[in-house]
Amino acid sequence: MKSKWKKIELGELATFYSGGTPSKQNQEYWGGDIPWITVKDMKEMFFSSTNLSLTQAGADTLRIMPADTIYMLVRGMGLFKDLPVLYCDRPATFNQDIKALVAKELIDPLFLAYSLKAKKDEILRLVDTAGHGTGRLDTDLVRSIPFVLPQKEEQKMIVLALQSWDEAIDKLDSLSCKLERLNRALRQKSFEKQFVCEKILLKASRIFESVSERARPDLPLLAVMQDLGVVRRDELDRRVAMPDGDISSYKVVRPGDFVISLRSFEGGLEYSNVLGLVSPAYTVLRPIREINSDYYRHFFKSRSFIGRLDKLIFGIRDGKQIAFRDFGDMRIPNPSIKVQESDAAALNQVASLLELNRKRKQAFEKQKRGLMQKLLTGEWRVKTDGGES
Repeated sequence: MKSKWKKIELGELATFYSGGTPSKQNQEYWGGDIPWITVKDMKEMFFSSTNLSLTQAGADTLRIMPADTIYMLVRGMGLFKDLPVLYCDRPATFNQDIKALVAKELIDPLFLAYSLKAKKDEILRLVDTAGHGTGRLDTDLVRSIPFVLPQKEEQKMIVLALQSWDEAIDKLDSLSCKLERLNRALRQKSFEKQFVCEKILLKASRIFESVSERARPDLPLLAVMQDLGVVRRDELDRRVAMPDGDISSYKVVRPGDFVISLRSFEGGLEYSNVLGLVSPAYTVLRPIREINSDYYRHFFKSRSFIGRLDKLIFGIRDGKQIAFRDFGDMRIPNPSIKVQESDAAALNQVASLLELNRKRKQAFEKQKRGLMQKLLTGEWRVKTDGGES
């Protein structure tokens, strides 16, 4: 016979604690081995490391929380679409932007952490309910959020099921890291070797020209993104600023063009395989000799190129665009088409594996979210040693 799940408020399941910051002027407080957790350390659900740590003297100015504590962001929540929740398996301290939750006897700490993540939409609706624009989470309201709770044995079985999915996702993350290292190594090997070969170096202005094709308001608007390249704005799943009024001065970007991003000193130049318009603030580059576009797409993302570009334009500040004259004066590799095609093929293969792995991870994460919804609400039950399911 299935045991019924108990309806109970969060305040009955956990004790809330506030954090703080020791004096930054007192050097005796900092640089020890006791973690001091901030929002920057809450990128994942499970604790790994902190940017800052305290000595025992520094920790003594705060409350040292026990192992198996859950940390939840309460200030600055307006910056997040997700709910930063961190499960920490060792004693730690934390700052004033965070609340620590210590699970009571009724609930397994990991079950509490997973349950908070499953309740993220409900919790995020409580952000700044007073309407003061602070992005602060009202913890009194959070305490009153209802949870449904199975017996402790079933909680542990649910946690084991969810952890198996986390392990699979971690393996995909690990594979991505290995592929990224391989990608960097291939780029380094190819492009560094070519940079020292004087006979294949040309000024960039002999390979690309700056174009300003305009007056095509019939074309779709494009966005220049470091992680996606040049894409149609209407296909993005994120907010981007849209222009007001006349767009006749916007520049045409054609498939095969490159765009000098406003932040290109951080991530290379962006490649376009679509036709559309970009702001006149951007510089659009078009090849003036035969090239393999994939070769230069990888080249402009390489450390070999970005490092040299950074030295060339030393002193540039965030938000200032790199001028074509700076880029055009650079001497960059222009090997034979056969070499370009060979290098591009190898790099494309790794890029394809990275993209496949990214999609697999997205699928696993989506399936895990669905599983959490079913298991943490009691819609699906798991078998326990007692035979209940």
